[in-house]
Formats: sequence, C-alpha cells, structure tokens
Amino acid sequence: MPDYAGEVVKHCAKIDECNQRGGRMLSVPDLVEAGTISVLQAAFFMKHICEGASFIVGAKPGGAGKTTVMCALLNFLPLETEIIHTENAEVLKNPPEKKPACFLCHEIGAGRFYSYLWGAPLTDFFRLKKQGHIIVSNLHADTYLAAKEEICMDNPVPEELFNNLDMLAFMEVSGNRRHVSKIYLKNAGKHTLFNDRDMTEHELLPYVEFIEDSIDKRIRLMRDFRKAVVDFLT
Repeated sequence: MPDYAGEVVKHCAKIDECNQRGGRMLSVPDLVEAGTISVLQAAFFMKHICEGASFIVGAKPGGAGKTTVMCALLNFLPLETEIIHTENAEVLKNPPEKKPACFLCHEIGAGRFYSYLWGAPLTDFFRLKKQGHIIVSNLHADTYLAAKEEICMDNPVPEELFNNLDMLAFMEVSGNRRHVSKIYLKNAGKHTLFNDRDMTEHELLPYVEFIEDSIDKRIRLMRDFRKAVVDFLT
C-alpha cells in the first residue's frame, strides 16, 4: 500500500516552494471562508482536478491572490502525482515516464524569475498536456480573451494546445474583495463558461459535502487538508 503519509508531506513541501511571502499558505477552506471561492466552485474544482484536469488561474493586478488560489487548488491533484517545478527548459524536455506528473509553472511571464516561462519553453510546457501530464500555472490576465492573446499571440503556443487546456479560472478584484468570478472548462474541443448557476449541484454533491465537512471540522493547514483529500480519494 502506498505511503500516503509520506506523499502528503512531500506534496505540501513542493507546494510551499511557491510561498512568496512566508507564513502559512491558505488552503481551500480558508479561501471559502474568505469569500475568494464559493463552496460550489471549490467542489467544481475538486471534481475536475482530482480527475487530472490541467488549469490556469488568471488575475490582472499583482497581489490579487492568483498564486494563493493556484497553490490551494494543487491539493486536489490525483494521488501520487509528482509536482515538478519548471525551473529550466531541460525539465520540460525530459518528463518522467510515470504519468501523470504535474508540471508547475509559477507564472507565465517574461521575467527572469524562478519557474517563469515565456517563448518557446512555454510551448514545450503546453505540449506536456498532450503527452499525458498535468500542467498548472497562473498569469496576469482577468479575461479569457486576454489569456488567449498572451499565450497564443505574445507567445508561440499553437491555438490547438491552448484549447487542450482543461480549465481556466479568472479572479476579479474590487476594493478589498477578491474572488474567482469566471471558470472556463474544456467541452467538446472548446472552452465553455461555467458560473455557479450552471454547475449541477447533484453531480457535485459528494464534493460539496466534503468541502463543507472540512470547514466544519476547522481543517485549515495545507497538510491537514491534503490528508483529508487523500482520505476522501481512497
């Protein structure tokens, strides 16, 4: 039987490498309580990411919380999914044989920062999805068209590879309030906009109950929440 206790520690340590400000990273229950995502959105994310969905989180201003949301959602990855930071171009060209691995780009951007991708390496990143791996990142865009323009026009990523991405979530910032306002899901070869009212609560019921139960039990630490997800999946 796999060592899931060890998996939880290793998994959360990999996520913590994205911690830019120090302190405790926020978990999905934290974000629900803060109003950043709704219970139904959390359940929607959980269902699809647990099934291996690749995703991108977008927000226009810096400090909007897109990295926080991205990292919190990584706790929904399938069991025993290795997280690999895209620290250089060679990592993208030599993926592990075991699939899927999750390739984590800290941001789609031209800055010369750790695990940022731009240009030809970004195309290699998107190709990993077609090879059976999971790709996750965020970018400075708060609309679907702006994200597509940045990825496919400012960069050489073919539209076909962009359309193969499973999910995009965009955040809206108004004063002190920041929340996920739009979620797009791949459907029949194109991305379809889903709002809370479009999500079938019956289909998401087990995930809704899990999220609500985690909040009621005061599960907040990333490691504790990942353990709860592992218990749910097993």
